[in-house]
Amino acid sequence: MVSGWVVTASANDWPQWRGLGRDGISTETVNAAWPDSGPTMLWRAAVGVGFSSVAISHGRACTIGNTNGQDTIWCFDAQTGKAHWVYDSQSRVIASTMVADGKIYLPSEKHLDVLATGKTMKLLSRISLGAATWATPVVANGTLYVTSKNYLWAVRQPTGTAANASP
Repeated sequence: MVSGWVVTASANDWPQWRGLGRDGISTETVNAAWPDSGPTMLWRAAVGVGFSSVAISHGRACTIGNTNGQDTIWCFDAQTGKAHWVYDSQSRVIASTMVADGKIYLPSEKHLDVLATGKTMKLLSRISLGAATWATPVVANGTLYVTSKNYLWAVRQPTGTAANASP
């Protein structure tokens, strides 16, 4: 039996703001000896105006952008840049996504959306927190923490539920 959320990640994952250890430190190395022309660009995608960090998990890169006044979450193949899906948040988003348990947590001014991390967009749940949520959720010690404008929520899954869903 597992109780609580688990952030599962490989060495190449960056599932939440400031990374797997929430310390801004990556164990990967980058060769900064670039030619005068700069580094080779693997891909780029127009997501609109945004300031969200990128969450990378199981080969997918998710970020948030704003186009025509609408905030959307984009899910890309992290290696190729191919867009898997785009999701209309139906609300203003002033935070970053977080990935845990094969789910993407998307905070907004109206609700907390929980999406599947698969190649097809699937809304798993929409949770009203009673106030705007402007901070990125965090998972620590089997607990999901979400701060809204008025509250700090600390939530655990009921004992006996499967916390580590397949991505």
